[in-house]
Amino acid sequence: NDIILPRAENVGLTAYEKYISSKHQFEKDLQLFIKIVCEKAPYLSAFVDEYMQGYEQYFCNMFIMRADIFKEYSALLFSILEELDKRKEMHGYFEADRTNGYLGERFLGIYALYLKSQGVKIAHLPRVDAYSPLKKRIINKLLPPQSSLRKKLNAKRGKK
Repeated sequence: NDIILPRAENVGLTAYEKYISSKHQFEKDLQLFIKIVCEKAPYLSAFVDEYMQGYEQYFCNMFIMRADIFKEYSALLFSILEELDKRKEMHGYFEADRTNGYLGERFLGIYALYLKSQGVKIAHLPRVDAYSPLKKRIINKLLPPQSSLRKKLNAKRGKK
């Protein structure tokens, strides 16, 4: 494989809905990010739409990549984030001003879709959280992220 990613998660919301419904993440930041991605890399436009409207999402900016792919990915990601820094408004508090990290997670998913379309071999493995709150551990134990019951429950939540 050329890339190893954690398994994508379905939280019952599209990537777009998940971002804008999160407490410290704002729709105007996401819209600006999407605009910049499409300006800097128009060939990614279709993958931006596909990822943002999809339910499968990658979290934590975790991956292992072949060196040449990593260099391409990093150069593009950081040029996009540099432009975002020039245009975005600061929110004035730590969690909300971590915008680049939150949007970097979305970019990984977008770029993974693009690479897959190019024939890059991608493996998906379970993500292990070294620290996780008790409630999350219990939910994950009873309903593992890839279980059919959790997918059904998430699908129902996403329709509300």
